[in-house]
Amino acid sequence: MSQIVMTYFDILEITDKTTGYLRTAWSVKTFPNNTIRTRLIVKVADSATLKYVVKLSSESSGKSGSNINDDSLYSEWHRVLETYKNVISDIQSRMK
Repeated sequence: MSQIVMTYFDILEITDKTTGYLRTAWSVKTFPNNTIRTRLIVKVADSATLKYVVKLSSESSGKSGSNINDDSLYSEWHRVLETYKNVISDIQSRMK
């Protein structure tokens, strides 16, 4: 799973092999009027059959050049950047 995730994200922020939890660091894309940060969270839902829960999270600040670590500036953004549009389908196809 981590090999697939690393195809799209450079840094794994948290990995816990015992619980099967993996979270990437925020990946940031800045636009003239907005800053978007995106991360992926993976949890093992069922270790007996190796089922995973995958969440692709995108947040928007509404301003260019926002501090990536200031959570108060960001709110959920219900879109996915073009860069990450295939993440979930790639995971689904490669984990079968």
